[in-house]
Amino acid sequence: MRERMRQRMLERGQGMGPGQGRRGGMGQGQGMGMGPDGGPLDRARFGRMDPEELLTFLHKHEPTLADKLETMRSEDPQKFRVRLPLLGRVYGPVMEQMKYDPTMAQLSLQKIRLRLQAEKAAQDVKGVSDANAQKTAKEQLRESVGKLYDVIMQQENLRQQRWEEHLKKFTETQSGVAEANQPPPGGPEEEAAPPPLAGPRAKQRIERLRQEMDRHKQTMQSWRDSKDQIVNSRIEQLLQGPRPFPWD
Repeated sequence: MRERMRQRMLERGQGMGPGQGRRGGMGQGQGMGMGPDGGPLDRARFGRMDPEELLTFLHKHEPTLADKLETMRSEDPQKFRVRLPLLGRVYGPVMEQMKYDPTMAQLSLQKIRLRLQAEKAAQDVKGVSDANAQKTAKEQLRESVGKLYDVIMQQENLRQQRWEEHLKKFTETQSGVAEANQPPPGGPEEEAAPPPLAGPRAKQRIERLRQEMDRHKQTMQSWRDSKDQIVNSRIEQLLQGPRPFPWD
């Protein structure tokens, strides 16, 4: 049970959705997130992680970046020491997530790649004056942000699917417990003690899960209906405004 809870909290911390849900729009709210214990994700802890552990992970999942870091370590050790904690804060949570939920972690890696691509494309747009070069950079920016939206939606769909599976199993468990708890034919009802999770509390929990799932479905549909608006808003933020302030 503890491992399942840990997995769900890690998943929740990595899978921020687009739109106005958890801490803002697409590409927003990816700072602290939720940790395995349900509290704020301590990214500073990942900044102090073992350099070799991080490099091993990057060699496996981001080999180009790992090779650049190895070169940096040889040629500019001071720059390497400064850069490594920053990367630890970015990739450390995914390394932790990979232990419990590799499928979601792979999507988190894609999200990091696309977010960095989008930020680089935005810098290219602002850094070139040639009309043709700027047009190309804008096309690359839109493509990166559009793909980022798609990856985030994949995470949200996966999360919805898992909620539905969890609700189905929980409902079936409660149904089986209640059936097993029925008094034997002709026997006194006092012989059947109420099971720990049966009764009103279990029904209330099932109902809350259904309500959360319904709200999440509605939110995802609103994101699908507003994809162009969401993508355009993110592009505008990258090109014109500061990074979103974490109001909540």
